[in-house]
Amino acid sequence: MLANQRPFAILTALVLTALIVYLIRKRKLREEYALLWLIVGAGVIALAVWYGALLRLTSLIGAVAPTTTLFIFAILFLLVLAIHFSISHSRLSDQIKDLTQELAMIRKEMEELKSGPPSNQPEHKEQEHDHDQVSELRKRNPG
Repeated sequence: MLANQRPFAILTALVLTALIVYLIRKRKLREEYALLWLIVGAGVIALAVWYGALLRLTSLIGAVAPTTTLFIFAILFLLVLAIHFSISHSRLSDQIKDLTQELAMIRKEMEELKSGPPSNQPEHKEQEHDHDQVSELRKRNPG
């Protein structure tokens, strides 16, 4: 690393870590990601301060240059993060669908209650069936 690159790398790493701490304190960064980003910030600081560790890591993985090593690990990190967010997105989409269905059934039930008592028996059976569906959804998604 050139002499003028090290102070820039250390300063950049410290600014990144300070930004992470600021976002955590302002509650802009959720706690579940805070530790991950603090580890990333500490890792960047460590690699900026101990350039020899980056060189050893580069030779260990067989990369040609330290920048290649940084790009490889950055891409792997982003790939893992994208997979994690895809899993979270899928789970939240399922929860939204279930909650929307439950809300529709509750609204229908409330409208039926507002309109008065059921006039015939078969409609009452349908309400019981809807109520059973709501109960089943609540069992599957307690939170």
